Amino acid sequence: MDLLEQAVGRDGRVLALKASTPAREWACSLNASRSLVHASLIARYLERMNISAEPAIHVPRALFSAAMIYLCVAQYAPNKVINMEAFASPELKLLGEGAAYGACFPEHAQSSEDSMVTDIDQLYGMVDLLQRGGRWGISQAFAGVLSSALEEGKGGI
Repeated sequence: MDLLEQAVGRDGRVLALKASTPAREWACSLNASRSLVHASLIARYLERMNISAEPAIHVPRALFSAAMIYLCVAQYAPNKVINMEAFASPELKLLGEGAAYGACFPEHAQSSEDSMVTDIDQLYGMVDLLQRGGRWGISQAFAGVLSSALEEGKGGI
């Protein structure tokens, strides 16, 4: 996560440029696919959360990390096809055959199409969730960071 945060400019433009090559390598990897699957599941869970429920204190950070994953993949591997091996992990198998895939990509759940992370609608949804969540301001601070990164990266995303 440290590398991804550097790559989107947390520590300034010079270090962001330095981190761009390793971030691009990561964004094209199987680990990125696994991270996207988990990030998508986190977002789907939180989307279904009752609006009156108070999220646990760790939830904003988990959602921020999920959004950073989407942001970096969108920025560094915009036509990335999710590697199907990402769905083979033991924790996802516990959800049942095809459940994780259907939760991550409901529009492709009944087809054999390759699922690409081509649009960033999910990312904007995560930013919206952060803007609405929590009373301590943590969520809003993370949403601000992501919004700034999205504004700066509009040419590349």
